[in-house]
Amino acid sequence: MNETNETPNPAAALETTPERAAAVVEAEARVALHEAALRAAQRGMTLIEIMVVMGIIAIIGTALAFGAVEIFGSSQEEGAKAQLSTIQKGLDTYYIKKREYPDRLDALVDAGFITEEQLADPWKKPISYSVTGAQSYELCSGGPDLQVGGADDICIKKQSRSGR
Repeated sequence: MNETNETPNPAAALETTPERAAAVVEAEARVALHEAALRAAQRGMTLIEIMVVMGIIAIIGTALAFGAVEIFGSSQEEGAKAQLSTIQKGLDTYYIKKREYPDRLDALVDAGFITEEQLADPWKKPISYSVTGAQSYELCSGGPDLQVGGADDICIKKQSRSGR
């Protein structure tokens, strides 16, 4: 029995043909594409991660909202002080022209010293005005609690020269 055992020729296995080279390149491309797809899938966010991020955004938003309320509140107080100062200038101008303070703030509007809109504070409540003497008066805004007579009132008092 004369069988011929063909042993693989290692040199022949190393020989590459264009078809074999194309097949190898195609297989490598499929492996690379598969690995890229796996990496992309691993980069995705889970539902828990998304919820954690949303929770952090909510906490930051809440902190910013409370800060904005404080800033807005202080700007309203500053606006009330500026508005009272404007009314005070109108009252002083009225006094110079008429030698007396008016009984009501509407007289300043009628005389053209202030506008109708300036008679309400930043909280849309009327400015309180009272003549306390021949040359003295008091202007008040109720402040954030909207009630004149509280601790948060914003007032300007003009005292007579003899009272100083």
